[in-house]
Amino acid sequence: MAATACKEVFEAPPQALLKATLLNSTTNAAISTKVTVQGIGIDSILYNDSTLTELILPLSANEITSFLIWFDSTIDTVTFTHDTSMKYASMESGFYNEYKLRNIGFTKNKIDSILITDSLVTKTWHENIKLYLILSVLLVISYGQKEPEKKLKPKRTDNFIRMKGIRLGADITRPFQDLWTKGNRYGSEFSADMELRPNLFPAFESGIDIMKIKTNYIDYRSSGSYSRIGMDYNFLQAENENDKNIFFVGLRYGFVLAKQEVNSYMIDSYWTPITGRFVKQNYFAHWGEFLVGIKGQIVHNFYMGWTIRGKIKLNNKDIGMPPTYFIPGYGKAEKGFNLDFTYSVYYNLPWDFRKTGGEKKMSAKKISK
Repeated sequence: MAATACKEVFEAPPQALLKATLLNSTTNAAISTKVTVQGIGIDSILYNDSTLTELILPLSANEITSFLIWFDSTIDTVTFTHDTSMKYASMESGFYNEYKLRNIGFTKNKIDSILITDSLVTKTWHENIKLYLILSVLLVISYGQKEPEKKLKPKRTDNFIRMKGIRLGADITRPFQDLWTKGNRYGSEFSADMELRPNLFPAFESGIDIMKIKTNYIDYRSSGSYSRIGMDYNFLQAENENDKNIFFVGLRYGFVLAKQEVNSYMIDSYWTPITGRFVKQNYFAHWGEFLVGIKGQIVHNFYMGWTIRGKIKLNNKDIGMPPTYFIPGYGKAEKGFNLDFTYSVYYNLPWDFRKTGGEKKMSAKKISK
């Protein structure tokens, strides 16, 4: 009896492919349309004039993958920016790559918008993006007789940290406040902010504010060190991680420990002038702020920007005679609302504390092993 050798056949490793659902941008209904797809830099064509309701796209091991997509005779370019991680399938099959989408850039000829529904591209194929197309009625076959749905605004695609360090700033308007305020007002202010989560910036600001008024009738001085804490939210959507400019709105809580004194005063009188002085008074005050502003990168890690601030006084305790005239960091105490303008320069300390923290954790795990 002749013995025959049987060669084992192993399965190929799985593939993680991106799945895109095609939708009508007006009705949000699924559509079927003719599509041709080719990877940029690749000769072979993935789809050639195929009528499809969804696309299955392979991503490259590089950080960026780009496709040319023809919808009938109109062409769009779609570029995916993503992270790539190697995965182990089995000793028989080997390894494969999975991906995490960071950003999608695209032209707007037939594509209206792209919504990321799941940024993780895994071996279990599932919908990763919704691709909204601007198509005429003659080119579209809608599936199902769905009532027109209200179009939902696509989620932001810049779901990434654009500023990985801590940004320090100095307000260059504080030394020159006497140019637009009554009295000799001057001071200094410094700030720090960081991007805790995508487009969310906690901020801390602190400064010294001094007000002097000296006339024939009074010699007044107030000073104090104030601080503000709060949060800014950026509304300017970035096209890529190198786009650092932000347009933000924010909230602040401000407080100050201050002092004021009247070194001398004179009450003019027909009879005889009355003179005197008041001893130093210490007081506490706090307020809230809402603000809007911009911060733009001028050169690498250097920024400039302005902020308009509306300030609402929360409390100012009665300290007797004389009453509080000036609140450092806020303005005139007699006003329940003050408007202010600041212009600052910033430097971003290029320290990625998230990466450092991750490396420390990995080192700790290795030591424990």
